[in-house]
Amino acid sequence: MKYTVYFEIFGKKMRHDVGATSEADAKRKVAERIVFHKVVKHREDDLSELFPSFGKIFGSLKNWKK
Repeated sequence: MKYTVYFEIFGKKMRHDVGATSEADAKRKVAERIVFHKVVKHREDDLSELFPSFGKIFGSLKNWKK
């Protein structure tokens, strides 16, 4: 049976026609077509790894000003 699946990616509404046995199968087939090319960790995450006690220091300074 042919289904039309309506979905949204990053606020852009899309639709795709797919042959499937059920509504759930149609959703699964559309989800399987998403291809992730690359995932990159941002540098700002690295700073928290380099200075794990950085937040503790600034947290204590905030309490000191009160």
